[in-house]
Order: sequence, then structure tokens, then C-alpha cells
Amino acid sequence: MVGIAESLAGTGKRYVVLQARVRDGKLHIQGRGVPVNRPYGVAVDVSIPDNLREWFEEQDHILPSLANTDAMYVPIQARIKDGLIHVQVRGNKPYNRPYGAAFDIKGAEVLKSFLTTVALHEGIIDDWIKHPEEGEASE
Repeated sequence: MVGIAESLAGTGKRYVVLQARVRDGKLHIQGRGVPVNRPYGVAVDVSIPDNLREWFEEQDHILPSLANTDAMYVPIQARIKDGLIHVQVRGNKPYNRPYGAAFDIKGAEVLKSFLTTVALHEGIIDDWIKHPEEGEASE
């Protein structure tokens, strides 16, 4: 079952629920939903800055692997924003937001495809479209 969550910044934007952990120096992200590159949905590895990686490793890893391994994951959420994957993470302590961390991922086309498909299926794609008359709050 695909999870949808409200923005941690309180903007009302909706996000797709994912999970992640640091693996081999990269952020390994898993998502449950329409199979893209895994039977359970999607898995990708992305590069993140060293200080963000260190912060991420200190967070509570509370979710089991979707691949049925012994690895545990941190809950995250993501949406497409201005052509990038915008990620929010609730943290034990702030990184760059009061609630934890927010950062953008460039590339990761497989994940972008997964997020877009989920957003269309769940009827939240309009949340992700910036309308000219609206500004965009910091998330």
C-alpha cells in the first residue's frame, strides 16, 4: 500500500512516503507501490553531501526493509518540485529545518518516474504543479 503524507513544513503539499538508509556511502531509498525496478516498487541509490549523510545515520531507523533483509530504514517523504525530487525527513534534531531535513535530489529518473506514477494514481499530482498565481513556501 502506498503512503501519502502532508508536508512536514505545514504547506499542505502532499508527499509520497518512502524509506531510506545510508549504504555504501550513498542514500539507499526504497518505495512501496507500482513495481518500477523491484517487485515491491522502487529502490535507488543517490549521492548526498557528507554532513547530510552523517546526520541521516544518526536518525531513528524504525522501518524494516521492503526487500526482506535485516536492514532498518528511516521514514522519509518526497515529491517532484521544480523538476527535482524534494525530500523531507523528520529528525531527532534539526539539520536545516526545524522538523529535521529537506533536500533535493537531481537525476534519479527511476525514482522520479515512480513518484510521478504514484502521484497520478493517488490523485495528488495537482499538488505538485506550481500555478503562476501561487508562490511556493519553503519546505
